[in-house]
Amino acid sequence: MLIFSALGVWTALANSAWLHSSAVLETGLAVLVQLSPTLLIVLAFTFIYLFMPNTRVKPLAAFGGA
Repeated sequence: MLIFSALGVWTALANSAWLHSSAVLETGLAVLVQLSPTLLIVLAFTFIYLFMPNTRVKPLAAFGGA
């Protein structure tokens, strides 16, 4: 669910008209738009790796696996 949300947010922000209205905002938001799906997917996999196994997983190990 988080993966599809990340892709939806990325598509909505990439196609928005107000994003392309200012050159200064465009560069900063362009970087944010490009990184947001990756960050959300990494967070989703970190969450899955932390809570799905039937054993205790350290957060750093889950983040590394994501």
